[in-house]
Amino acid sequence: MRRVLERCMLLGCVPWSLAASGCWADPDEGELDINSVAQAFNASQCATARAAATFSGEYSWRSPTNYNTSCNAVDETTGGGLRFLPYGSMVDPFQLTTQAACQATTLRSVFYTRSGSVWVLAKDESHPGVWAVGPFGSMECDGLASSFPPPGGGIGVRVATTVRRPSGSSFITVPFVTDFHRKPP
Repeated sequence: MRRVLERCMLLGCVPWSLAASGCWADPDEGELDINSVAQAFNASQCATARAAATFSGEYSWRSPTNYNTSCNAVDETTGGGLRFLPYGSMVDPFQLTTQAACQATTLRSVFYTRSGSVWVLAKDESHPGVWAVGPFGSMECDGLASSFPPPGGGIGVRVATTVRRPSGSSFITVPFVTDFHRKPP
């Protein structure tokens, strides 16, 4: 149910609440090309990079389609609290329309918390795309999402994300959404 709620909040399009009974594949299935994603940027680089956007409270930010090795760092200054869903990044599951493209794609998010004037690494995670049965029985790319609980107390959070898949000796970047929302009443 958490995944359904995150999809609804992150994508804001399809009524994912109807999907609660959908079948989901094991997120550990599929192949993960960690090397191409881990090399996209390093954690220390993104801790000092200029933010692509800065918000105070609830937000939704869409990445550009092509961003090469950019950190795509999005800063939020309040740290949220108990009334907020986790910070997160996600790819629209209908954006990758073939099993091969899905399983070759990996999302990496690095989360930082603010300490004084510096960003401190809090969590670094990577997830492969998993070809799975979606909410209404159709196939979709699942698993390309990350999350980090709001620390509250005025502690800012930076989310740096990249989504990519190999293409010959290079890679293709995939657009994504990073956001932070209040819990529904």
